[in-house]
Amino acid sequence: MTRTQQKTNLTTVNSNKNKVDLNIMATVLTSFKVPDYEKYAHRFFESWVKYWPKGIKLVAYYDGGRLPNNVVKASNITYVNLDKNKVFAICDYARTIKSTHKYNNWLVWIDADVITTKKISHDYLNLLFPDTSDIVHLGREGVIDYSETGFIGFNLMYNKARDFLRDWRNMYTTNEILGLREWTDAFSFERLLNIHKSHGLTAYNLDNA
Repeated sequence: MTRTQQKTNLTTVNSNKNKVDLNIMATVLTSFKVPDYEKYAHRFFESWVKYWPKGIKLVAYYDGGRLPNNVVKASNITYVNLDKNKVFAICDYARTIKSTHKYNNWLVWIDADVITTKKISHDYLNLLFPDTSDIVHLGREGVIDYSETGFIGFNLMYNKARDFLRDWRNMYTTNEILGLREWTDAFSFERLLNIHKSHGLTAYNLDNA
């Protein structure tokens, strides 16, 4: 998968690093503004239909007008007219997913400027989202020292990811976010991730895969 402005390589995950015991269930979330559909978001949906498994559900939040008549449609895509930022969209949707120990139950966020370039199989998704991890993310080092949140996943089979999402949402509702060095969702994600890791949360950094 690649991004419009920044390429992200997720095709070389080491299959020996992760033990996969469970079948994966996943819901993918994204969002876009209607004027941006023709600019770039349509490529996200076109590549989704072409390469992603039909059994993976995609929920797309949109705002800024009516959907165009030529919007990509598929049985596993649901468009929701709702203006929510990424953090609230993820955290609020997670509350609707019940815990289960029968499946590796992931909630995944992918920015709408991401383009899938190769077929995504269930086996590959099991490698990206192992049952041994609570959160999957794309870490970064250097000038930008926090994760790329255009692609993140939360394992809702266990409570640690749910606890993380509760605290992430609270950072915004309590204005704790205003006390951070940066107010972006990526920076707040990394700050909270480091705190939760020190308390036992397991994070799988795809950048090191």
